[in-house]
Amino acid sequence: MIRLDLGAEPRALSRVRAQRLAKAIVLFDKEGVGEALRKSLSGYREAVAEPLFLRQQRRCAYCERPIGLDGNPVEHFRPKREAHRDGGVVDPDRYWWLTWNWENLVLACATCNALKRNHFPLEPGTQPMQTPSRPIGRKLPDAAFDVSRERPLLLDPRRDQPHLHCRWTVDDDQLPMSEWKWRLWTCSARARRTAKLLELDAVTDEVNQIYAASVLPQWETVAAMVAQDPRAAVVAWGLTEGRLLKEPCAFPLAVWSMLDRLRSEGQLAALKLPSPPPPVATWPRP
Repeated sequence: MIRLDLGAEPRALSRVRAQRLAKAIVLFDKEGVGEALRKSLSGYREAVAEPLFLRQQRRCAYCERPIGLDGNPVEHFRPKREAHRDGGVVDPDRYWWLTWNWENLVLACATCNALKRNHFPLEPGTQPMQTPSRPIGRKLPDAAFDVSRERPLLLDPRRDQPHLHCRWTVDDDQLPMSEWKWRLWTCSARARRTAKLLELDAVTDEVNQIYAASVLPQWETVAAMVAQDPRAAVVAWGLTEGRLLKEPCAFPLAVWSMLDRLRSEGQLAALKLPSPPPPVATWPRP
């Protein structure tokens, strides 16, 4: 998982929200969180699926696998129809009013969407954000969209910096580099919970194939240049970083982790190369 900095919401979503949220508020004021309200929570995919697909650089927001546009769902980080907490507790009142909220939406692969479902555990001892009170009237207060006080136990690619919580590391660095195997390493409770729920280590074989087929050979090419022309090697390494992390790179967190480790290995250690910038899917593109 990497940070998704996806820019301003599409105008189409603003139009859909103006219509759909107003209807949902009427239904909520009439009967609370009932079946009619739940059935009204739609219309967002047509507005955001393609923008999310392009701005996420054609990758799943969670596992980072390359995906297509068709057949992959628009995922709500905060679920729209009920939130499943720890201990089998189901919160039926949250978070319907965030159905059309731009920062609550990502495009996920079908596998990650099925694994996450409506799971939304909170950090122990913390409280969920307030639900709207009936009657709402014409408009929800701004406070209803303020998620800053809620502390989810899952990493949010739209708000968090996932590289501070997890990265890929070498399983046994006493082996020759050609035999290195990489595994996902988590360094926070939120990362561990997210990785377990979404089975983020399921891509391990694919990550190791990228290392063996692409990352290591390019490292070896640059390393061979160091003794003859260190300056050229520095330039070549910078180009290598850019090339390997260029869209549509698969598993950018893993590739970034590899580059960050390899810059201080072997012949490259003498160059004292800086750490590459952490991967971010940014829109507009720089």
